[in-house]
Amino acid sequence: MNSLKIKKGEAGYIESYRLRKLLLSLLFLALIIGSALTGFIIFKTMKNILSVAACCLSLPFAKAFIAYIMTIKMKGLPHSDTERMRSVSDNILYDITVSDEERIIFIKALYIDDEHFLALTGSDAGFNDILKQQGYMGYIGKREIRTYGSADEFLSAVSGCIEASGQDKKAPEELISYILDKGL
Repeated sequence: MNSLKIKKGEAGYIESYRLRKLLLSLLFLALIIGSALTGFIIFKTMKNILSVAACCLSLPFAKAFIAYIMTIKMKGLPHSDTERMRSVSDNILYDITVSDEERIIFIKALYIDDEHFLALTGSDAGFNDILKQQGYMGYIGKREIRTYGSADEFLSAVSGCIEASGQDKKAPEELISYILDKGL
């Protein structure tokens, strides 16, 4: 599969997103430098329309570059962990972000059924607060929210949920859509 076309919720999305933003940043940077140099070479001064174009391109460059910087520390699951999770459930979402004005939490894997909202985050610091602030609670409803720091703990919990209910239930589409739309 083309690494630039991975969709939100699929394993490898964060690496794909990071690569797209880096390539976009480099493209804008090349356009900025190219238009500024071309304007200087042609007009022998920086006071020209191509300098204005270079300045205008700095905003989309900054937006793409900041998005790239924000994802540098986010590491998706290793392929082996992803395969182990896929062998247990096809209803696990991967590489999801939730954020507020102060912080961003990266969810490596997320399992939702009728009674549970299980997240592999590595840390639960502020996770429930962000869910409440960003309006997720109306969609989550009465599901029990639990966070896990390791893939083994998460996988064990997902297996327990599936065994308890007797089937691998998929979360409602409106909840999945809401989660994917609110993230990166």
